[in-house]
Amino acid sequence: MTRIAPTANSPLPAPPARSPRPWKQCEILRNLKMHHRNEGSGTVVQMARFFSIEDVKAKDIMSTEVLTADCTEPLSELLGQMKKHDIYNLPVLDRGKLVGMVSYDALVKRRQFPLSSEARTVMVNAPQISEDDTVAHVAEALLSSDLRALPVTHRSKVVGIISRGDVIRNLGSVKEIVSMKVGDMMTPSPTTVSEKDNLEKARQVMKSLEERSVPVVDADGKLVGVIGARDIVQIVDTQMEKRNARPLGDRVDLDINVGSVMTSPVVTLPPEAAMAEALKIMSERTSSMVIIAEDGRPVGVVSQTDILEYITSLKEREGMYLNITGLEDQDPDTYDGIYSIIEKSMKRVASLVSPQVLTMHIGRHNTKGDVSKHSIQVRLQTRKGLYLASTFGWDVFSATDDAMRKLEHQIKRESDRMKEKPHKKGIVD
Repeated sequence: MTRIAPTANSPLPAPPARSPRPWKQCEILRNLKMHHRNEGSGTVVQMARFFSIEDVKAKDIMSTEVLTADCTEPLSELLGQMKKHDIYNLPVLDRGKLVGMVSYDALVKRRQFPLSSEARTVMVNAPQISEDDTVAHVAEALLSSDLRALPVTHRSKVVGIISRGDVIRNLGSVKEIVSMKVGDMMTPSPTTVSEKDNLEKARQVMKSLEERSVPVVDADGKLVGVIGARDIVQIVDTQMEKRNARPLGDRVDLDINVGSVMTSPVVTLPPEAAMAEALKIMSERTSSMVIIAEDGRPVGVVSQTDILEYITSLKEREGMYLNITGLEDQDPDTYDGIYSIIEKSMKRVASLVSPQVLTMHIGRHNTKGDVSKHSIQVRLQTRKGLYLASTFGWDVFSATDDAMRKLEHQIKRESDRMKEKPHKKGIVD
């Protein structure tokens, strides 16, 4: 295990030209979202009061002290270092060059690796981030990868690492964001758990949403706390230590009331609060989510993912960035069918809005053998605002089509409304 704090003395070459994979009007990037313990400790850029997102580069906000692993190190050593340093991802090097990343969450999902496995046999691929890449490009790479922190490289050598937290900490003066209200970016009507639910229920909710935390409410629907993946990990680690159990594979007891573990009280914001306030809370509390509340009840959440999606929408591109999560075990035909439905839907509204980023999360529920009920949640970032839709269905294609038609209906309804009177940019649902 090695810590490196490199410096690059020679000028960097221009970033190589990237060839996006177009799907007619859509640029398709497949990804799975994962969790990450350490949100990074990169620097905060000291610049003018307001600046454009394109002015901030990866080298400006990355951490230059990086914990790495050699490709021959055993899994037992990797897990020990991850726990010791409170991180979920480790860059893997072979003779000093980056060859992949070890992801704790990927290991937990698969579970079958023996602890003697070498890093090279359990690592995953990592997107290539250059020091001169813009923060918009970094945000896109974070969304499209299964990692919450990415190594920054120069000629295959790791020169830094940049996390979602590093990005969030440096957005407080970005002119594209400072004028926004949290209500413009939040996901409304958030899924919650009861303080009397057990940790297993909370874990399942977070897994189905692919989120790292969830609001906790009492019997009257009032917000009383928040439960996060970190809280559950701490319980699991404690039980593992007491039982001297294996770090992967062994089951632990999560029949513990959420109310006894949750964080309370919770810092919240009203919908009319400035996005700068949400960014400050996330940065100071290393939180992945801010709960938006009215009259003591959760009415929305703003997550790191929501913010990264918006930043990605600011990147100049041809076509639309498409991000689908939750179907990691599906065959390519399933993805292709979903892509086709989305493409046709976006063509039908292309004359009304200019889609930038579409994120679709597909959850699986009530699994019985090979049959599952699917929940579909869609977020569409456009130049005119944010559109949201959701639905349930047993057939994933029918459910996807239903969600997209709901989205189309909102766009057409809003277009008709704008013809009658001026419309303020915001959320439409």
